[in-house]
Amino acid sequence: MNTAFVVMTLLSALFLYLHQLGETRRSAPGAWALAYGFAALPFLGQLLDIPAIGRSEIFTAWMMFAFAAGIWLGGRIFNGQTVNTRLLPAVVVVLMVWGFSWQTLDLPLSAGVMPLHGTAAALMLLAAYSFWQGRRNHSHSWCGVIVALMLARAVPLLVLPSLGASSPLLVQFSLAASWLDLALGMSLVVTYFLNLMAQERRVYEAEQARDAINDVNVRREVELVRHKTDMALRERDERLAAIFDLMPEAVTISRVSDGFYVEVNRSWSQMFGFDLQEAMGRSSFDLNFWVDTQERQNLVDALQRDREVRGFEVHVRCKDGTVLLVAGYCSIFESGGERYLLALMHDITQERERESTRVAMEATMREREQQLSSILDAMAEGVVLRDRSGRVIVSNAAAAEIYGVPPGDMQLAPDLIDTEFLREDGNRFGRGELPAVQVFTRGEPVKDTVMGVIRRDGAVRWTLVNAVPILGPDARNVVAVVSTLTDITRMKEIETRLRDRDAFQTRVFQLVPDTLTITRMADGRYVDVNRNWETLTGYTPAQTIGRTSLELGVWGSPEQRAHWIEAIHRDGELRDFEATLRNRHGELLDCRLSGSKFEAGGEDFLLFSIKNVMQEKAAEAARLRAESLLRDSEFKFSSVFQLSPVPLGLTHVESGKFVEVNDAWLLQFGFDRDDVIGRTSAELKVWVDLGDRQRMMDEMRRRQAVDRLEIQGRRRDGQIMNCLLSGRTLVFNDERMFIFAPVDVTRQREIEREIREINHELEERVRLRTLKLEQANGELAATLESLSRAQNELVRSEKMAALGSLVAGVAHELNTPIGNSVTVASTLHDQTRELLQDIAQGTLKRSRLDTYLNNAATGSDLLLRSLGVARDLVSSFKQVAVDQSSNQRRRFDLRHVMDDLVVTLGPMFKKTRFRLDLDLAPGIELNSYPGPLGQVVTNLISNALSHAFDGRDEGVMCISSRWIDTRHVELSFSDDGVGIPEKNLARVFDPFFTTRMGQGGSGLGMNIVYNIVTGVLGGDIQLASQVGKGTQVTIRLPLAAPESVTDPA
Repeated sequence: MNTAFVVMTLLSALFLYLHQLGETRRSAPGAWALAYGFAALPFLGQLLDIPAIGRSEIFTAWMMFAFAAGIWLGGRIFNGQTVNTRLLPAVVVVLMVWGFSWQTLDLPLSAGVMPLHGTAAALMLLAAYSFWQGRRNHSHSWCGVIVALMLARAVPLLVLPSLGASSPLLVQFSLAASWLDLALGMSLVVTYFLNLMAQERRVYEAEQARDAINDVNVRREVELVRHKTDMALRERDERLAAIFDLMPEAVTISRVSDGFYVEVNRSWSQMFGFDLQEAMGRSSFDLNFWVDTQERQNLVDALQRDREVRGFEVHVRCKDGTVLLVAGYCSIFESGGERYLLALMHDITQERERESTRVAMEATMREREQQLSSILDAMAEGVVLRDRSGRVIVSNAAAAEIYGVPPGDMQLAPDLIDTEFLREDGNRFGRGELPAVQVFTRGEPVKDTVMGVIRRDGAVRWTLVNAVPILGPDARNVVAVVSTLTDITRMKEIETRLRDRDAFQTRVFQLVPDTLTITRMADGRYVDVNRNWETLTGYTPAQTIGRTSLELGVWGSPEQRAHWIEAIHRDGELRDFEATLRNRHGELLDCRLSGSKFEAGGEDFLLFSIKNVMQEKAAEAARLRAESLLRDSEFKFSSVFQLSPVPLGLTHVESGKFVEVNDAWLLQFGFDRDDVIGRTSAELKVWVDLGDRQRMMDEMRRRQAVDRLEIQGRRRDGQIMNCLLSGRTLVFNDERMFIFAPVDVTRQREIEREIREINHELEERVRLRTLKLEQANGELAATLESLSRAQNELVRSEKMAALGSLVAGVAHELNTPIGNSVTVASTLHDQTRELLQDIAQGTLKRSRLDTYLNNAATGSDLLLRSLGVARDLVSSFKQVAVDQSSNQRRRFDLRHVMDDLVVTLGPMFKKTRFRLDLDLAPGIELNSYPGPLGQVVTNLISNALSHAFDGRDEGVMCISSRWIDTRHVELSFSDDGVGIPEKNLARVFDPFFTTRMGQGGSGLGMNIVYNIVTGVLGGDIQLASQVGKGTQVTIRLPLAAPESVTDPA
């Protein structure tokens, strides 16, 4: 700091001296003298410890602006450029207006500093531009050096305002700015001198020209002028020598060729201890100048590469052996055909030592601050240091937690006026009542004040506050207050809970249904009784408290009392003993008592709980009688339940666990009783399909009953059986139970299946004979017609065969529901006739009537379901039959038509192990011909059953559909059969082609499929097959079939 002030002051004085040597009042050195004078003022303020100057960032910014303005003004004058005298005053006025504005708007400090630094940087850039423009007017290269230094100096001007006071880069940028100011000043001095020398040389050359052309008189005058010029040059040399010798920096000039010193100034001699005679004609090696030769070599390499080096730092040795750290600038220049090295050096040893000391002190201070912060944060009590304005200066984490703000935001927390605090009674503190304000007012500590802090989130933290004053230098005025806040919120909550608990216990003591008394064991006197005491004994609390039980005469047997009191003294408590008490009217009461001894306030007390059990005993007797009757009833129910030949089970409705099953149930399902009781049917895995169980539960919840629900059950050995399940819900011991009977109808279903198979076989024989007759008639007619007519008739016979299959399927599917309906109707008819006979004979019993009504209800339900199934089948068959027997065009859902068709074709493979899977996309609606489409699918299924699974007893067929685009869909039929040999693939759709000629195949089925798809339906068909893996038929159909339709046959 001291060095910087000295350097700036010397440069200002040097420029002022050059200004005084000039002939005009307006000169470049004068402007530069003012610039370095302004730059020295902040350092002067720091040396004199004047805060308004040395530590004011605003003042420093204004001085930087003035420094840049002086450099720019001097540059314009030096390069002979015009100066706009109105520009700088206008800029100053604008900056001053902004200076008042940002303070009025309460903007951050950076808002006030940044415009000044930005304007200074702009002026520095303008000054660089001035020297760049004027470089052609000078014969030396120092203008380029000055331009580079000015550009480099603009960088700290722009960066420094954005750096915080604690930024590690602040010192480096400040030091760089000082060195750049020094280098810039020295460069301006050198440039000014070089410019003077160039002017003198031009004058000298002009004089020589005039000497060659003038006469003797002129020569005399020239001699006179030359004499004056020599005198001026000598004076100039003397001035330059004086300036060179007076420069504050150590300056040397040495020859590059041999390194010998040519000139050294006084500062160099004083810094290193060598006088001029000792240095002249010797090199730095001769003087043992270098401590580290590698540093010299690095400097030499840089000079050879760049011809100049700025801001170098090297270690050098003085005459007395002292080692110094110096920094400076060096450059190579030419004079008289010889190359010289100009070096400027500045001792920064003490500055670096001071900087190291400052850094160490700052690190120590940060460490102590961290230690203090750690100590404060480790304290459980909150600590807050406030100044007289209420602003928080120091706080710890505990205080931040009490106030409900992040620890880093405590300095931004509201002051004492904005924060609200509560007194212990819940009212708000007045500002003058706050502990910290009282300390500021009275100057005395405030101790143990209970204060509630209302946090930002609205919650209240109760604290115990102690506030201590901190006195100023005069030891009289309070400048700050340290407050410690102990969080007692938990303690306050405990006190509140204790009060609430006491009130709650008192309320419970009075509201419990039993009679409670508290007596002092020392004298046996009552301390408290609840409100039931008066109801039991007739004595009011006022008549009881303070007296003993013997005085009141409430004991029927005082001897028993003494025995029980002795037991309580010995064991501490006595539970559920019966005693006889006497009320106020002399009536004896049977009571059950429990007593416990407890201690409170250093005394022993006895708590008695008394309950009148006279009504309880009467209720107990009634309960015993009811239980006896219930046991009789349960025995009867258990006997009927267990001896019933029908399988019966009893389960909890809520849990589904078995409560009881009879022997018939165990026999039917093959379980042991211990394996069933307490477990659910799902755990026993008696359900083949859990969907059946869900249907049963839904029916039970809806009707509270289940009637003849057909399910599949599984025995313990895994055998599947068909059951008809009926059940009812009932309430038993206040719990909802479900009693059910699963009747095994497996054998009955097998008989029905055998009957259906016989019917199907008969129907199949009829169909085959009919088909043979139709084929014979067709063959007879075909002999009378052409080949085309024969083909058409064969196609028609295929359709009739499909229709015959449809009829057989209809008969087969309708047989079961209609047969069930006939069976139920005949059974109801027989039972109705028997019932009428009983009525006519007068022997009708209620049980007989109940049985008939139950059977009638069950039969009606079965009849309705069977007829409903028949109705649905007839509707489906009707639609398919209409479609297959008609070529009518209509809109239909592809998925619905396929579902109906599969139901119709089910009998073709129902008794086999072949399976047909459907994977149909929903929402596909066609405007086409469902009849021909059904004929196509029927032929594909029939062809697969006849050919694809030849030699196999099982297989899978699949029909799938998907969207191709917005106007076409794809219908695919595939099987996993034997496949088609490659040689036959091309002939599959040919008429009369079959691999089973003579075995019933006509060879027209796939030809009909091809004609319908490509003709009526307007699509195309593709066939793919692999031997041993199966065949896939892919049909591409338009959503709207062609309008022109021909008979697909």
